Amino acid sequence: SITSFALYGFPESHAASFALIAYASAYLKAHHPTAFLVALLNAWPMGFYHPATLVKDAQRHGVTVRPIDVDRSGWKCRWEDLEESPRDRRTRAHPGKRRGRNRMTPGARGTEENEGDRDSLRDEGHGSHRDRERPAGACRLGFRFVKGLREVAGRAIEEERARRPFASVEDCVRRCDLRADEVARLAHLGAFGSLGLTRRQALWQAAEAVRDPGPLFAETGAVETPDHNTRTTAILAGEPGHQPSRKAAEVAEPIEARYGAPGGETCPQTGSAPQSVKGPAGHPGGESSGSSRGETSMEPSDSRPAPGPKTSSNPVSAPGPNSDPDRVSDPDAACPLSPMSPFERTLADFAGTRMTTGPHPISYLRPRLDRWKVLPAEKLPPLPHGLTVRIGGSVITRQRPATARGLLFVTLEDETGTVQAAVMPDLFRENRNLLARSPALVIEGRLQKKDGSLSVKAERFWPLEVTRIPSHDFH
Repeated sequence: SITSFALYGFPESHAASFALIAYASAYLKAHHPTAFLVALLNAWPMGFYHPATLVKDAQRHGVTVRPIDVDRSGWKCRWEDLEESPRDRRTRAHPGKRRGRNRMTPGARGTEENEGDRDSLRDEGHGSHRDRERPAGACRLGFRFVKGLREVAGRAIEEERARRPFASVEDCVRRCDLRADEVARLAHLGAFGSLGLTRRQALWQAAEAVRDPGPLFAETGAVETPDHNTRTTAILAGEPGHQPSRKAAEVAEPIEARYGAPGGETCPQTGSAPQSVKGPAGHPGGESSGSSRGETSMEPSDSRPAPGPKTSSNPVSAPGPNSDPDRVSDPDAACPLSPMSPFERTLADFAGTRMTTGPHPISYLRPRLDRWKVLPAEKLPPLPHGLTVRIGGSVITRQRPATARGLLFVTLEDETGTVQAAVMPDLFRENRNLLARSPALVIEGRLQKKDGSLSVKAERFWPLEVTRIPSHDFH
């Protein structure tokens, strides 16, 4: 009987269990996508895809994903109700008409948190959800995804906020006993946006909040600063023995100095230019000859985002919804730093949480990719089988199953969706380093369409230098 079960009963019971899980998951994603996303994020690291991919897929299907905020986030991700906009009410009354994009909550203007929401809405402008009803609710990201933030600190923020809202960055630091590196990370992510602060204004005030008050004020108890917060160094460069300073260059390290600016131009803040790369042969910026198999690289977009508006001398922006007029940061703590650009915010998000609710990194390269005839994923379904196409995106999976006779399957993600490419064994051997290590790729090959599936049989490759999205490789 044991042999009979091993040969028949176990495989069948396993298949039935998997079929039920697959059906239930598909049903939840189709009919309750917001709740499905919240559950997946809170269950991570269980699952195949990284949260960065889950968030982007949900946004493409109409789910509103909101960034981390000290006044609204918990340790885990949570459901938030959405305000129904006038356009939503009109569409509900006339379901045959096309539904527009989600609107921001009325009264929420001018904060970094809302800048993140607007980025999220812009990134939702792709995919089939545009012709369907907007999913109910929104997903608010939780503190568990902030790199370097202790769970005790994240839960302390949640508990203290339940007692009374935070009045300033300093108030949050003092009541939650945050370390200098933790408050700096939260400021860098825009988590103080509901206090009316941009990210760099919050970084400026964070440096003030963790400064040593000196023996006079420490003895009087006028400032309660934990011993581990007395060094501003963690917010600055982390150099041993470095003394606190209010210079802008020390408070907020230019993010381009670490990650490079898009397009290969000289960074205006650092005076240096990131390493340039070249495009496919036969296109602007490409080489005229050379091997067709991975010897040519791909240059990021040269279209820099428009600079942000100039900051005023008062670091306090318009408060968010339901805010208390007394809840404003110190107007004397003037910040001379300009707000981050959308590109800088994307880099900051990936540096702090390895994902973003704003634009996909590939969207910054789209103008140049268009010139090189690299098609977005959403443009592939109408094209005929066998057509030679170019696709490009961040690598989110690399799989080489033992049953595939040495084939490598690479999944690329851009701002419109995902597409899989199949790499033959000989090509993989010749381009192993490029295919295994590049954070993003441009792949040229023939479009394969069969039984409703779509893929590209790869023939040529070029690397793309973009922010690395975590990938699921060779598991």
